[in-house]
Amino acid sequence: MDNREDLARISIDTLQEWTLIKSNYLNAAVVRLDALLKAKDINSAESRDRCLIRINEYVDSVFEMAKPNIRVNGQNFEEISEDDDEIEPFDEALDRHIWSLSDQRLKWDRMMARTRVERPREVEAMLQDLFDRQQDAATQDIEVAVDDADNFDDLTFARLPDIEQAFLKTSSIAEELNQATIQFERSKQVKTATKEIKALKP
Repeated sequence: MDNREDLARISIDTLQEWTLIKSNYLNAAVVRLDALLKAKDINSAESRDRCLIRINEYVDSVFEMAKPNIRVNGQNFEEISEDDDEIEPFDEALDRHIWSLSDQRLKWDRMMARTRVERPREVEAMLQDLFDRQQDAATQDIEVAVDDADNFDDLTFARLPDIEQAFLKTSSIAEELNQATIQFERSKQVKTATKEIKALKP
């Protein structure tokens, strides 16, 4: 919200412009008075003078009431002297731009303050959600592993006799193969020795 009290004020450049506006308003009122006097066929100068006094009083009161709504050269009317003719020129567009920047800065300050309050909460909520998800995933993995282990144990114990029998058969076959290899080597050695002995006979 803009705190400037003069947002609704009408801006004019100089006091001379204010005086000219007042003079034109008074002249228009006098022209209207003369038209009314002529229409009513009143030619008395005394009557006209009395009306002029009332008109001047009325115009003065109207413009006095208008002063709180007027800015002259960027200043509130009630803060300047109407006798001061040397008022430094004021850039109304620049003044509005400055106030616009000020308003924008206030908006950014409010947004940053709100962010400093809300962002940590958002980060905390995000981290908490991530932690909860990881905990849920870890719990599910443990449950699956336990179920698999239970299933594996049940299957193993159920087939244990078959597994033992297969192991014994495999071991027996391996032993037979080993013995066969040894016997084959011995047989080769015997044949070789026999040939050598025969070769030694005259």
